[in-house]
Amino acid sequence: MAGTATFLAIIFIRNQLELLLEQDHNITISLSTATVLADYIHVVMAWSYIYLMSVIILATVGRCSWVGANRVSLCGLMLIWVPPLLDGLFGHSGAIVYQYSFDSFFSSFTHLFLPWVDVNYVTLGVRVEIFLVMLATLLYVGMCSHSQLRWWRAGLCGFLIYCAIFTMGYLPAFISFLTGMSHSELLQQSVLGVTATNAPILWYLPMILILGMWHLAETQTRLWCVLKSCVRIERMLIYVLFTLAGVMQGIDNALLSGDWLNVYDILLLSLALLSVAIAFIAMTALNDIHDIQIDVLSNPSRPLVADPSLIDEYRCIAFVGSMIGIGVSFGYNISQPILLISMLSLGCLYSVPPFRLRRYLFVAPIVLTAIVMVCYLFGMAMVWNNSTPEQLNLPELCSLALLFFIACQFKDLKDVEGDRANGVATLAVYLGAQRTYWVLGTLLLIELAVLVSVGFLSLSAPSIMAGCLFLLTWIVFKNNEWLISALVVCLGILLLK
Repeated sequence: MAGTATFLAIIFIRNQLELLLEQDHNITISLSTATVLADYIHVVMAWSYIYLMSVIILATVGRCSWVGANRVSLCGLMLIWVPPLLDGLFGHSGAIVYQYSFDSFFSSFTHLFLPWVDVNYVTLGVRVEIFLVMLATLLYVGMCSHSQLRWWRAGLCGFLIYCAIFTMGYLPAFISFLTGMSHSELLQQSVLGVTATNAPILWYLPMILILGMWHLAETQTRLWCVLKSCVRIERMLIYVLFTLAGVMQGIDNALLSGDWLNVYDILLLSLALLSVAIAFIAMTALNDIHDIQIDVLSNPSRPLVADPSLIDEYRCIAFVGSMIGIGVSFGYNISQPILLISMLSLGCLYSVPPFRLRRYLFVAPIVLTAIVMVCYLFGMAMVWNNSTPEQLNLPELCSLALLFFIACQFKDLKDVEGDRANGVATLAVYLGAQRTYWVLGTLLLIELAVLVSVGFLSLSAPSIMAGCLFLLTWIVFKNNEWLISALVVCLGILLLK
């Protein structure tokens, strides 16, 4: 946490130096609060990308320790103060000038350190900054690494960090190259509301997530272990599928043609699904904290049961995951942050005392059903925003809610001992795990038959496939986890058919 605070402080000082010393940086004066917030998020993401690339290159190519690479990259980050100081002195502006085509790439890449060549991609301060970064990399790896050929490695590290810095500015050009469309054309054709303000988030966030996971796995092994335990794929997919179903229903209602998906829309949709997945991880971590007494009996393999000292890591995942999920949602319409906060609030009511609605018979599945319905609304609001309530097909939504209400109670079967010992009322506690298994399966089959008979569910190939898959798994395997996985597949078939 101290390193994160230092990282953010360095970036904040850089921003303030730009605002004070450079003529083109007036964003906090002339623009709206939302735009200012998006700009700061964009700046933090850009420097996060450079920092993570620096650490990974030093640790893997330079053969430095991960601890040392983290420390030197954080200290070296203070070099980002150089451009506003130098450019302010000479009356220039160090604002990032993104390149939307590769026509200037070779010239900028090869001539950056030749003072007599005018490179309009960057200012003098940025050129000096990049040179100092490369020099510091060369000296650190060459002098501190104990591997063979360390000076060759030092030169390669400097070159790779130089390349990483350039990719930061040329990401829009790379996207245009892949799609064959200009940045402005992609913005004009976006139907999900991608704008010049939130487009930079789409450039950086996918790369930062990949680099961040790599960095976390190497430097924070305890936190990485907890994070993996909270990523329960089959359950997380349920929330993601309901969100995606809401998006597809919104598109269908809007009568959009099949060619609506450009790369910006796909990235925006992917990040929306990601924000829901991150919110699920945060809620799972929170639930694991308060379910520890139940898990001692029912899930003894959980990391928190085996090592109670991991409680701080679980709290970190719950808090940071909530903040990231909410933060990402602010890149969309105003409906998305409200709905995501509602989702997290329901998760708190479900898990956390004094309410802890998880304890009450039928109340717990009602809350879980409410959460997935919020996910569905979250997805539909991607298209319709504040007009979402007018687009809802309430009979269809209620039938989906009833299906999930029954199906979600299968997860209680393996927790019978822990629930009974801790006063948690579930159907499995009252009827027994085996009897509940058959009762829930029968109810699901009955409801599917009713939905087909009244016309809410068409007797199509996907519907028949989903029904047969559930019936086969329910009768043949008689295994709770296999059944939950099968239910996820069936749900996906029914939602996205």
